[in-house]
Amino acid sequence: MDSDLPAVYCSGMENARPLDCAEFRRALAEALDLLGVGLDAGPVENLERFALMVLDANALMNLTSVTDPRGVAVKHFADSLSLLRLAFPEEASVVDVGTGGGFPGVPLAIVRPDLEVVLLDATQKKTRFLNDACRELGLENCKAVTGRAETLAHELAFRESFDVAVWRGLGDLRVSAELCLGLVKVGGMGVAMKGPRLDEELPPARPVIGQMGARVERTVEVRLPDDLHHRLLVLRKHASTPHYLPRPWSKIRRTTKA
Repeated sequence: MDSDLPAVYCSGMENARPLDCAEFRRALAEALDLLGVGLDAGPVENLERFALMVLDANALMNLTSVTDPRGVAVKHFADSLSLLRLAFPEEASVVDVGTGGGFPGVPLAIVRPDLEVVLLDATQKKTRFLNDACRELGLENCKAVTGRAETLAHELAFRESFDVAVWRGLGDLRVSAELCLGLVKVGGMGVAMKGPRLDEELPPARPVIGQMGARVERTVEVRLPDDLHHRLLVLRKHASTPHYLPRPWSKIRRTTKA
């Protein structure tokens, strides 16, 4: 890498290894089998390499609280790759909003090299790490950008310019829908990766989704090992987002305090 952030691998490196790679691969294979996803050796190797990069950099910044090999494989990598069930169009542009440690964007870019993936995060230290990681992995289809979604959605280069926006861990759906849907072009889709609270969050979020020019298209159930149950909420953009949306962050936050 071209930075002060160290990288370690399961083979060919002298650094101490923070991950049981054999267990990581076993857990990943088990989870992908449940998802009905098959991968060749090359992508699996790059997924493993990225897992090691994340865990190594985690000592210097807060990328993840999940560090055991099974948890990393299932909760980060397999969960990210559950997006493959949606069959994104060939060569689609994808923005991963609030990417954090690079999930789900980097695993998606690894297994779908035809996609153009932008990793969006407000923390420069994280985006610098992710750009270094993408270069080390040879991911020419993936780059990280520092910024806030509600600000970039008002800039010409980003507003309604992506085929797909994906997000997970952005809090209440009323907030995340406003943050993210302004980045999606008309005809594109937003994908909220949600857990068991979706049934609670969706009804009050429907007016916000509609105001952003989108509607609920479908929900895809995702089952992973260890009784993990997630859902992919697919929102289809049918009209342009009004020019005054999304609102500034301070006003969006008040949405969930009402």
